[in-house]
Amino acid sequence: RQRQMCIRDSINAEYGAVTQLSDDANILNIITKWPKKKHNYKLLFKSPTGDPLPRQAIQEALKAIESPIQYVIHTIQDLLKEEVLKGTHVESELRQILTLATTTNLYDVNFNKLETIENELLDNVTKSWLMEEIGGQRWNKTSNSEEKKGNTDTVGEAGVAEIGEVEGDKAASKIADEEQEVYGELKAWGFNVFDYQPSQLLPRLMAMLEYFNLINIYKIPVDKLKNFLVTLKDTYHPNPYHNFLHAFDVTQTVFSLLTTFGGSKYLNSLDIFGLLVSAMIHDLDHPGVNNGYQVNAFTELALNYNDQSVLENHHVSTAFKILMKDEFNILKNLSVEDWREFRRICILNVMMTDMAHHFVFANKFKQRLNSGQPFSRDNKDDRDLVCTMILKCADISNIAKPWELSKPWADRVTQENFSQGDKEKELDLPVAAFMDRTKSEQSRNTSNFIDFVAGPIFETLEQLLPEVSLCNDLVKINRKHWDDIMNKNKANPPPSAPPPPVPTSAPTTSSSSPTESSENTPPSLPPPPPPPPPSVVLIHSESVSSEKDKEKDLDSGGSSPSSSTTSTSSIPSSLSNSFSFKGDSMGMSSKKSSKTKLS
Repeated sequence: RQRQMCIRDSINAEYGAVTQLSDDANILNIITKWPKKKHNYKLLFKSPTGDPLPRQAIQEALKAIESPIQYVIHTIQDLLKEEVLKGTHVESELRQILTLATTTNLYDVNFNKLETIENELLDNVTKSWLMEEIGGQRWNKTSNSEEKKGNTDTVGEAGVAEIGEVEGDKAASKIADEEQEVYGELKAWGFNVFDYQPSQLLPRLMAMLEYFNLINIYKIPVDKLKNFLVTLKDTYHPNPYHNFLHAFDVTQTVFSLLTTFGGSKYLNSLDIFGLLVSAMIHDLDHPGVNNGYQVNAFTELALNYNDQSVLENHHVSTAFKILMKDEFNILKNLSVEDWREFRRICILNVMMTDMAHHFVFANKFKQRLNSGQPFSRDNKDDRDLVCTMILKCADISNIAKPWELSKPWADRVTQENFSQGDKEKELDLPVAAFMDRTKSEQSRNTSNFIDFVAGPIFETLEQLLPEVSLCNDLVKINRKHWDDIMNKNKANPPPSAPPPPVPTSAPTTSSSSPTESSENTPPSLPPPPPPPPPSVVLIHSESVSSEKDKEKDLDSGGSSPSSSTTSTSSIPSSLSNSFSFKGDSMGMSSKKSSKTKLS
């Protein structure tokens, strides 16, 4: 009611009385132009108080970047609640409009309204991150306080085999009891990728394909599949974050969402095949710097792809160039129709991992959920939405994992971002504030990502897959950890330190281990995390690994050397025969000392 009064007062002040207007469309047009003045926001909020961002500021920012189609849909939904419209022709027309609105592609968002939010409510670092990293737009605003400080800144589906619910699959029912342990490990939300050498993860990628019987359905040559997986591993760079471990982690998370959380019931086998491969290749040959850097530095990649989703285009292109070679051609036995559909699925999925498309996709998915019609495996558009949603959530799932997994990934993201910022400064390129180690900190950047991107989209995924509520509980626990760190640093600011030398090649992890509070030089090894509240029991650990076991060699993708030792629980011979490679370079041995599972 207060907001409605503010809107009415603002309209009257700006345009004169509108109560005599009979054209509802004109009134709607006027309201969509509000607010025009910054002081209107002061009517809606109490005075903000420091860090972390007040909840109303987050809500206001999300409203400010609401797409026009969202506003129209919300307005129609509110009108349909009016008793005076019940049973009228107007109600029927509005419902038809609402149905049409939720099935169109009018989902572009407008970030410009962020400029109207007072800096005291939403700081410029957060604004620049939302616009540049998520919105794909440049942010050139600098607050007065910063200036004073001197800062700068329909293909046929012939041959596609259907699969049922995961637990009722014929493929799964034929799996020997001794093999269930391996699949159970891969289904777990708390799978710890840091417990394995990269070469140990390759046969587990094959295991995920085998679980859904994809190797038999599509007659995939096993030797070519092995070659393909090895080449994928070798094509990933030893970046702190965008490396082979991340690619496997995303693929395993996709597998978990398909199995443990029931996502596969919405998809057919070709969708699942394309989705799993999409996860494997989604960051292939990533150079360790983002699309903004590529465009600003006029790199060869940016010139090749005309500044449009530069890296995502490159990842898919690189993968299919490999697949076109006979020794890696795992698609050689697919029909032409299935081959083209597989390629379409991969392109769609990987391209949508570009964060510049995030809000457009999130809006589209939410409106599909609100259409009142359930998702159907018989609807290709629905399958596309589910595939893309699962991959997008898996790609940013670090914030929804147990803290002992979430924190190390956050350290790697921060290190890679700050390394890019250092390099951009050296080359006199624009530096996004959230990549500038002198203007931002890890806890704020990660909290922003949870509040504006990852948290909302995981809440949306929960509406499709209710079991994801467990993941959202973890998001809340992790967010509380970041608040604690933020408050700790606010009370005891870490001493400022000069940035490290800019690397001349792909960023690598420093061997030093600074304290947790020194966020601008993130640690390679996180301190032991505090346990989650006893009232929330989501995961359990079979045993606790030693600190020595947790040390990772990032130059080799972040694996622990000790993880190459054979587990006391041997791998079933059937799996060893299926997945072992010459010289046991891809053996299925694993280290289970700190394996975590979904409870």
